[in-house]
Amino acid sequence: GDRMMRDLFCVSHDDELSILLFKNNIARGIDGGVVIFGCHENYSAHLNGNPWIYSHPSFQSFIVSRQILDGTGSWDSEGNFFLSQRARCVGGWENVPMLINTKSFAGTSRVHLTYGDSSMLDMSVFLKIGTTSLMLSLLEQNCLPDIVCTDPMGMLRDVSESGPHERVMYLVSGTKMSAYEIQVYHWEAVRHALRQAAFDSDEVEAESVLILNRWEQALNAIGNNDISWMLGRIDWATKRWLVEQEVARYPHASAEARDTIDLIYHFIGSRCVRERIHARWPERRLATEEEIAFAMINPPAGTRTQMRSMAIHTAI
Repeated sequence: GDRMMRDLFCVSHDDELSILLFKNNIARGIDGGVVIFGCHENYSAHLNGNPWIYSHPSFQSFIVSRQILDGTGSWDSEGNFFLSQRARCVGGWENVPMLINTKSFAGTSRVHLTYGDSSMLDMSVFLKIGTTSLMLSLLEQNCLPDIVCTDPMGMLRDVSESGPHERVMYLVSGTKMSAYEIQVYHWEAVRHALRQAAFDSDEVEAESVLILNRWEQALNAIGNNDISWMLGRIDWATKRWLVEQEVARYPHASAEARDTIDLIYHFIGSRCVRERIHARWPERRLATEEEIAFAMINPPAGTRTQMRSMAIHTAI
């Protein structure tokens, strides 16, 4: 998707300036206020006649804590760092149904998530979609772990502000856990379920195991604060490191310079920050150029994506 948008718009025409595209979640409005927009995700799930997935408290706790894997990082005007751009600005006017909702058709529910960040790095995208898919598989089988967060909307911002390890998530049981601990709890539940699962094919089994293993690698790195592993893989850690490097070189770098790095990190044109990251850590990419080129003209069969692709190709 990023590559298609870049090829469509980020080119110069007869010495005219090209359009600049930024795939982020936060901007300044005309009046100087903060404007936020979510990165939407859609999943097909068989929910046994119960499409209201947001009502399942364990899935909510997973979604709230998932930002330690896929948050893109952000700073407020006072220089405080947040794991997630989107979660940083979630206010009392938003509620769970607005961020997680479903639409049912032909016995299948389309789970629609609007709360997430616009992940840039391959591993962050893979973990976001992969781990959520596994959690939905557990939901389909009614075997999600029993871990209930008392105030998911409040915890969404608290986790973003406090980081992976601060115990800010209050559970109905009366205990407090960190986002990292809750993610480990969910990972263990998925691992147990996969050991007993009857897979539709060897391909599905291999993919599920791959997601589980990369999820474990990421949690181990976050648990040990292994920044060297996270660089080029986890967005919020990579972006914060880039800003820290800039401040180390220029101790008097202004907040404006920090905000500029925050913005250009999400630029999807040629010679962007992501390409420089890929050049520095090429082994941390998950998709090859050949796979990207193939996917641009071969959408998954039988999906909404296929229909939209036909419309796009007709238009161009």
